[in-house]
Amino acid sequence: MMSFIQTATITGRVTDEQSQPLAGVSVSVKGSRYATSTDNNGNYLITVGQNDRVLIFTLKGFETEEVNINSRTTINVVLRSGIVRENEVLTPVFGARNEMMFSEAQA
Repeated sequence: MMSFIQTATITGRVTDEQSQPLAGVSVSVKGSRYATSTDNNGNYLITVGQNDRVLIFTLKGFETEEVNINSRTTINVVLRSGIVRENEVLTPVFGARNEMMFSEAQA
């Protein structure tokens, strides 16, 4: 007997707080290896399975956003800029294996 997994296609647009499209945002299904990224206009398309519940949106310099799918087929997301506290400085630190790491230091 064959069983078929039901899938759905989700589309949407990712913008910043000024409604500007964000290109290169990683859009992934939480708990799976399925992912895509936004195009130059901030648009994406991803196929999810019937048991998939959450999409994760990530882009360097922005806060990661997790969004419940809730049977929606269109999910638009606004990413907020990452918070940089003005009294923090990243200082390079070399570990025992000569790998560069960063630690936070107060200015």
